[in-house]
Amino acid sequence: MATLLMMAVTTFGQSLKKGNLVGVHTVKVDLKAGATIEQYKDLLRTKWMPAMNKNNADMKGYLLEGIRGEAENSIGFMFIYPSAEARNKYWNEDGTPTELQTAMGEKMQAVTDEGIKIGTWSSSYTDWLVQ
Repeated sequence: MATLLMMAVTTFGQSLKKGNLVGVHTVKVDLKAGATIEQYKDLLRTKWMPAMNKNNADMKGYLLEGIRGEAENSIGFMFIYPSAEARNKYWNEDGTPTELQTAMGEKMQAVTDEGIKIGTWSSSYTDWLVQ
């Protein structure tokens, strides 16, 4: 997982710094009848992730695709925040959204609704603090 994180970060010309927070999510997709995973990934890549990045100035997000190992053939997200404090503006300690995160979600409602027509997702995650 660490190699994947480093490859993804260096590919996009960023470098991780001490104190950055990296959230890595493994996503489970439940597709609607007739929908394909390629349609869902296309929506995430071309609409949902750009909307996330546009509406959250404190974070940079990436869509991931598992190509080997435990999450092979899975999709995931990587969110990079400058610090845990920056992440905490959006997410409470118990994982529930703050008012700022809720407002961001409202701005993204049209993209979310479009995605729901194709499928829904849930994820498990770990937040990593760069040392």
